Amino acid sequence: MSLQANKSIKDIRGNTKNSFYFTDINLKHEDENFYIDGTASSINTDLGNDSITEDCLSQMADMINTGNVKLGFDHTELLGGSANTEAVGRVTEAKVENGRLKVRGLLDKTFSHFSEIKNKIKNKFLDGLSIEYQVDPSKTIENFKEGVRHRVIGGLKSLIGIALTPRPMNTDSYFDYYVKHIEVKEMSEETKEETTETTQEEEKEEAPAEDATEAAAETTEEAPAEEATEEKKEEEEGEAPVETKSVDYEAIGKKVHAEQQKAAKVAEMKSAAMEAIKSEMKNFKEPYLNPEAKFAEQGGPITAELKRWREILKDPKADVELKYQAAAELHNSLHPYGITKRMAGSSEYKKAGKTFNATGGNMSDLEVKSFEYKAQLEHDTTKVADADYYQNAAELNDIYDPVIVSHLNDKTTLWGLMRKKNVSNIGSDKYGFRFWRTRIEGIGGNDTTYNYDEGDALTGYHSPMLKAQNPFMQYGVTVQVSGLTIAETRGAVGDIFALQVQRATADLLRGINADLYGTAVGFTDGGKITGLEVFGDDGGTYANLYGHARATYTTLKGTDDAQSNTPNISKTLLRTALRTVEKNGANRGSLMIVCDQIQRDKILGLLDPAQRFNATSARAGFEGMPTFDGIPIHSDDQCNDGYVYVIPTDSYYAAVLLAPTFEDLAKTDDSKKGFIKTYFTVVAENPNYIYKITGLNTS
Repeated sequence: MSLQANKSIKDIRGNTKNSFYFTDINLKHEDENFYIDGTASSINTDLGNDSITEDCLSQMADMINTGNVKLGFDHTELLGGSANTEAVGRVTEAKVENGRLKVRGLLDKTFSHFSEIKNKIKNKFLDGLSIEYQVDPSKTIENFKEGVRHRVIGGLKSLIGIALTPRPMNTDSYFDYYVKHIEVKEMSEETKEETTETTQEEEKEEAPAEDATEAAAETTEEAPAEEATEEKKEEEEGEAPVETKSVDYEAIGKKVHAEQQKAAKVAEMKSAAMEAIKSEMKNFKEPYLNPEAKFAEQGGPITAELKRWREILKDPKADVELKYQAAAELHNSLHPYGITKRMAGSSEYKKAGKTFNATGGNMSDLEVKSFEYKAQLEHDTTKVADADYYQNAAELNDIYDPVIVSHLNDKTTLWGLMRKKNVSNIGSDKYGFRFWRTRIEGIGGNDTTYNYDEGDALTGYHSPMLKAQNPFMQYGVTVQVSGLTIAETRGAVGDIFALQVQRATADLLRGINADLYGTAVGFTDGGKITGLEVFGDDGGTYANLYGHARATYTTLKGTDDAQSNTPNISKTLLRTALRTVEKNGANRGSLMIVCDQIQRDKILGLLDPAQRFNATSARAGFEGMPTFDGIPIHSDDQCNDGYVYVIPTDSYYAAVLLAPTFEDLAKTDDSKKGFIKTYFTVVAENPNYIYKITGLNTS
């Protein structure tokens, strides 16, 4: 394998080019003017261990585009030179692309050394750019690693200019050369010696004899004698040079070159090694190591199952069977890591039922928002037995709660269509609200006159509202799998458990939905929720509601329209019901007709074929349902088959204290036991918006 790797490296090395300057400056002749295009700065770390943020690059671009930034030559005007030094040109535009500051500069043809500068750029003797700026200390982070200073520059006080230079300090974008010049000239001789020794040692260790020869040749090519001659000639022809402190460009150039060679060799070695490993691995029927795990991002043992589980749960159109199947697969994957073990210690923060929200077009869906186990499952499945807050063990409710909640959002039931309200932070065993008992009186002191004269006395009046307190009801269903069954399905325990959870959830849904049509008043602890039979009553059978007398407060009365001689449902009856609740104050756009499938078919029979074909609801949450006069019709087999209800979906809702969640039970026999539970109460804030038609023909 080593021979093959060496061969690959030589092949790659043969194609390498001299890339000492890392520059992309281009000279263009447009409209009788000369422009340069290139990279002035980048987010990459330079040889002085400084890096610049993308926000700072954007700040530079703004300064250039809104100001008049000059082009200088090698920063000489900033190193003790004359304040009257000529500018080579100016920067006309700048933009940030892929972490680099791209600039365009216009050269000044009247510049005294224009021809020489132009020739140096064309012949690649002058092909680097460097930024001249003042750092904003408040936006600069500085730290030391092993005695070496590192800085992250996030902002500037000012942008002085951009200079053309033959030796940029940043291997990508040549920024901060002005700062590096200052730092280099202030270095002590001892520090310079250490830097030189370190560079020489690195070159000896990493570059074979042939590389040393190539490096020498490259240095000779990049700094020819004629460059020195031209620079000397410039000084003789131009104005008298200003005295400046010397800067060791040769040392800087060598350091840049050494770092480039080092980075190139590392990249070559890694690429060649990967190719050699992949080639040799083809000779083995069963791999003894995994290149993907060594050189790429590692995936956990449950990554595929977790990904599928999440994707299916996010899909609103996914069938509930698929959701249980995905939960079973994830359960199977986690079983070896202790997923079915009971938690040790406190699990207060793992109560999934607390982290839910009401969603959907009509707020009828419950949605589990988040679980603390998420990072745990993704990154470290060897710690699933931990029980602290940040490393909670993955529990069964983590897997099944989202599926259970999705199952209970079934739109074929009244429960699935009802609006849900999250009251998990209420801090009480009762849900409190206020309801209107009469209209609010006008300024004149009555509820029929609301006009007044400016001289009239203003009569104060509190809102005529009454308090109501509804106790939360507890609903649940048990799930149990015997130890023998678990042993028989070893490796697929999630499949059998998911099946039990699915059956239990379906039964719980049926139980809750049946009680919505029931006769319970809903004020007995441990009892049933308030049923539509009670809400729709006019006070004749159920004299009190929410602890108040319906005879006294008429807004607590529903409309109970009992029919004689069991007639068929008619358009007149339906329109009377809709008109009555509208007159009582209900919003027609929130009304829904609820009945058995028999009454639904009778209602559809009242419509002609064209009406039946086109009469489907487009209202959010009720899409595709049949309608009568624009009101959606929900048919439910658990509704009394001789009843038709008109209910307001905005003020008839479930206040949910705890969303449906799975919880383990203590082990008392040879089985795995748990139960699904939820706490909620059903509220009708305006019972007089509910209309109940009874005694209809069911044949």
